[in-house]
Amino acid sequence: MRTTWLVLALLLLTTACNRPKQPLTPTPPEWMEAQVDDQVKEMAPEATPVTPVFRNLALKKNESSKWTLNLEQGQCYLFSMVGDPTVKRFYVLLWDTKGSRVIDTKEPAPGVVVEHCPTVTGSYDFEVKVAEGHGHNLVRVFSQKPGAAMAYGGDAVAAPAPVAASTPAAPASGDGVASRIEEMAAAAAGAERVGEMREGTADSTDWYVALESGKCYWFFAVGDTGVTQMSLFLWGPDKKRLGESKSENAEAELGHCPTAAGMFHVQAKVAKGSGRYGMSVYAKPQ
Repeated sequence: MRTTWLVLALLLLTTACNRPKQPLTPTPPEWMEAQVDDQVKEMAPEATPVTPVFRNLALKKNESSKWTLNLEQGQCYLFSMVGDPTVKRFYVLLWDTKGSRVIDTKEPAPGVVVEHCPTVTGSYDFEVKVAEGHGHNLVRVFSQKPGAAMAYGGDAVAAPAPVAASTPAAPASGDGVASRIEEMAAAAAGAERVGEMREGTADSTDWYVALESGKCYWFFAVGDTGVTQMSLFLWGPDKKRLGESKSENAEAELGHCPTAAGMFHVQAKVAKGSGRYGMSVYAKPQ
């Protein structure tokens, strides 16, 4: 009898630990379905949905949903996610046709939009995990042409155009690093460089830059000969990661439009290879 009561007590304790902190409705609130579309339309009015609205339920943190999507080179895709107020953070992952992770970011909920412009057409695995919290979460994927106008809480600004996979840039060397960064920044439609180009040779280098609200910023990193894969990471003043870019070549770019001014932490990392690399920051008013 004592063993029976002990087992029952353990079962009750386990159930209580796994029980959501707040009761969940049987279906997601109506406002969520409207927001999953509206938050994309505010950023990219020309974007069109390419999937239905996926409805998911996470009873506890780290529960995830996964889909296989057919993405095309020559398109940019916006992954829109909305969660219940009890969903505190999303973990967003995307794997390309070779199984390489091209999106790996944790974003604060309830509303998140992440962009990716594939360089190869094929099947991509997309996963959304509730990293903190629990509750309903809705997901929808949109597409638009590269370089189409993007708005980040203000007037539309042109998004940096991706480099076509059919004509990959050769590794830069010497002053070619700086000139290649300038070429990439030219796609930002009039953005101006903030400060001088920063250089590094270690596996990773950290810099701190002062960013202002009311502007959108682009971070460009290019590796010299010997660097074959670059990555960029960005953290806010509160030390929360705001975004990352993991490229399959020696060039990486990352954009962010801060809502408040402060000192931001940016890191350039050599994901594969070794050698010199440069990183520059460009800005344009919203």
